[in-house]
Amino acid sequence: MKRIVSYLIALGLIALAGLTVGVFAQEPLNPAARESIQLGEARIAEAQAAGIPAFPDRPLWRDAIALGREAVRQAPGRSEPLRFLAKAYTLTRWYFPAWRTWLEYLQVGGSLDPEAQEWFVLVGNELGFTSYHRGDFEQALAYYLQVIDRVPGHLEAYIWAGRILIETGRPAQAIPYWQEVVTRDPVDRRAAYFLELARDQARWGISAVNAFREGVSAHEAGNLSLARERFARATTANPDYAAAWAWLGRVAFEQGHYRDAATFYDRARRLEPTNEAYQFFYRESRRLAGD
Repeated sequence: MKRIVSYLIALGLIALAGLTVGVFAQEPLNPAARESIQLGEARIAEAQAAGIPAFPDRPLWRDAIALGREAVRQAPGRSEPLRFLAKAYTLTRWYFPAWRTWLEYLQVGGSLDPEAQEWFVLVGNELGFTSYHRGDFEQALAYYLQVIDRVPGHLEAYIWAGRILIETGRPAQAIPYWQEVVTRDPVDRRAAYFLELARDQARWGISAVNAFREGVSAHEAGNLSLARERFARATTANPDYAAAWAWLGRVAFEQGHYRDAATFYDRARRLEPTNEAYQFFYRESRRLAGD
């Protein structure tokens, strides 16, 4: 009985502690910080009404940022001042401190309401895009992945993450991002193309697939000699790449090199015995070669 009573008392204390935390968490912002935020919002409104370009060193905008910093100092650990300061940084296109401040805002328990979500995504995309074009692909990827983590509905970040992973030689990691894009937007032909590319590269190897696709492009352009060279390169990069052998056979067949075509189609059909097209063109190549 004593154990039960002790257990109930412990539960009551835990509940009381949780209630106390909840009460303190809802404490109003101290007047000084609240006033700084209000003054900062007023400065932004004045700047926008006056048509002052939004840059951190311009009148009123500079004041708004200073007031935001003061509010953060006056109420450390509170989300409201951080949200305002992040907003001021974002509106003035000061993206790096804006990003840092948005992350700090989230760390102290701030949430991304629709307006904050829009700004957070804007800053992450801008920094990701800038890093990408600077050649810092890992940093760019980090920005886009954080956007995905916080705003999973933002499709553009998935596109950039998938693109960067393919371009940096990680096709297997790119697959889920492109799959997400295709799932949400089935008519996006670009996403379907990159999903197929990522899957092929993950299966057959990057060098083999790139050479193979260059061969297809050369064939479509009517450059059979270049196409043959690229398909041969693909089979060298991965001797188990049946489609590359088949296309190599197709080019040889179209050039009238039937014995070569039979050899290449033979490799393809052995790798994929159930492929009827490979079987047919193997037999046809042998017939035309007089074998």
